[in-house]
Amino acid sequence: MSDSDYQKQLKICSQIALAWASSAAEERHNWDTRLTSVVGAFPAIDGDSLYQAYRNHKADFDEEAHPYLVVGKPVRVDSPTLYPVAMLCVGRKSGSLRLSVRVAVFYSVGEDTHSSGWRLELADQAGDEAGPRWTGTSHVQRITSWTKNGAPGFHTIPRDEAQIADTAERAQHVNEARPAFSIPVSTPSGLMIAAMGSLYGGGATRDILSGVALTNLRSEVDQILGNP
Repeated sequence: MSDSDYQKQLKICSQIALAWASSAAEERHNWDTRLTSVVGAFPAIDGDSLYQAYRNHKADFDEEAHPYLVVGKPVRVDSPTLYPVAMLCVGRKSGSLRLSVRVAVFYSVGEDTHSSGWRLELADQAGDEAGPRWTGTSHVQRITSWTKNGAPGFHTIPRDEAQIADTAERAQHVNEARPAFSIPVSTPSGLMIAAMGSLYGGGATRDILSGVALTNLRSEVDQILGNP
């Protein structure tokens, strides 16, 4: 990947992140008050800061470091209502922009608040460590925390020790390597769009991204979200 292609990919990922975060602000006054204190504790995304942090492409990809968080609009299809938070891990690996997207959804049942999570990643590259975890297609897997070795539960960043203690006892036993479901994605920006599409559906995701120029990604977007 050339430097110019890297810059373009990074720029559009930043724009998608900002549009996703902005969608939540439009209806924050209608949020469930029980979820506001949990989801609202995560820092808001600053698309420009994300772009500026990685535009010099000196930061190597490290999914354990430099997270940027997106608090998206609630998902009100069916019940319970889901309140999503996405963590973006960005960097450069083997000359290309590398991105991992972790999505946690928070929801209330009775008096309790629960959370579930998934990780979306591009296909493993030939230079990645081979082994049973190697996956040759872009994929999505279940997770129980923001990081592979993190305490169970989707706590705030920096870590809120009280929230860790609260969520650890509710964490499910999950195999985080398998199953790894393939998704029709080939670019970092497509990975973000796939995460949004899985939450909101094709039409609503297109509405959220209406202000983002996706012309050069039209075929991939149509494959992910379906033809409008």
